[in-house]
Amino acid sequence: MAPTDLLPALPWLAPFAGLSALFWALISYGMTVPVTYGLGYPLGAAMGLYMASRSIWRGGRRVDWRARVHGSGHGSEPDGRTAQKRS
Repeated sequence: MAPTDLLPALPWLAPFAGLSALFWALISYGMTVPVTYGLGYPLGAAMGLYMASRSIWRGGRRVDWRARVHGSGHGSEPDGRTAQKRS
């Protein structure tokens, strides 16, 4: 899906994003935290959508993290031996 495919949705997106930001601003006000936290909600939601979309796009690639390999099976190294924890 190309970004230009989303252009027809923009007229609907703005009012709902505005209502959502207003809702969270009121919640923030009720919790006595700065109202700008609630107004930043659409940005946070967009970032969450970006991260989820990027994760889905990456698919099942292997991820090497903290001396372990994730996504390649059952916690094994590329050469087949079991990953060991570092102390």
